[in-house]
Amino acid sequence: MYVHTYVHTYLLIYCNAT
Repeated sequence: MYVHTYVHTYLLIYCNAT
């Protein structure tokens, strides 16, 4: 599942940004 990896990476960056 490529979408799962995309969301996971996006969440990681989002959490890191805050």
